[in-house]
Order: sequence, then structure tokens, then C-alpha cells
Amino acid sequence: MEQAESEAFKAFAYSAEYDMSKEYNDETLRQEMQEVATKGKGQLVVDNDDPAEIFERIVISFRREFNPKYLFITLAIVLFLADIAVRKFKFKWPHELIRDYKAKKKTNSRRSRYYKANKPSQGE
Repeated sequence: MEQAESEAFKAFAYSAEYDMSKEYNDETLRQEMQEVATKGKGQLVVDNDDPAEIFERIVISFRREFNPKYLFITLAIVLFLADIAVRKFKFKWPHELIRDYKAKKKTNSRRSRYYKANKPSQGE
């Protein structure tokens, strides 16, 4: 009696960057990493004797000072002039406009009910 053996393989299509059959040596890795660093506007760290040196050059915070004095002075002057203009020209605030609109609507609805109730007949 003969025994038959069979092996089945499944192929996956990976991109070239995941191709593990490609042999890398130090020089090709260094060239590829240099290319990545150049495209990313960075630089390749070749000597890795002291890794802390890499982080010493990184800027952690930006020094910027802002004096809000001029902002507040300008804001105070603008608000002061706006207050004078509102009082002088008697502008109405939104809540006053809404209140007046509701009062006018209520008055108009009373008038219309009055005229409908006391409408003279056409034959008179």
C-alpha cells in the first residue's frame, strides 16, 4: 500500500517593504534609513554611543511672551465707546426687540378679534 503526501501553500501578496526574502546588510540599511531621514527633513544618527544626545537637541517648548495689557486697554476703549453709542442713539437690545414684537403681536391679535366680533353686516 502506497501513501501519498501532499503539501498546500497559500501565497499572499505583500508589498515590497514587507518582503523578507530580501537580504539586508548594514550598508543597505544605512542607505535606506538615510533616504527616509532625508525625505522627512531629518538626519540619520549613525553613532549611537549616547542615545541621550539625540533628545538634547529637541526643542520641548517655545518661549513666547504675551502682554495682555494692550489687548485689555483696547477692549475697554471699544466697549466704553459702544456703551456711549448705545445710550446716545437708544439702540434696542435683542431681548427688548423680542419683548416689543410679542407685545405688538398680542395687541394686533386683540384688535383683529375685536373687529371680527363687531364687524358690521354688509346689509346695514
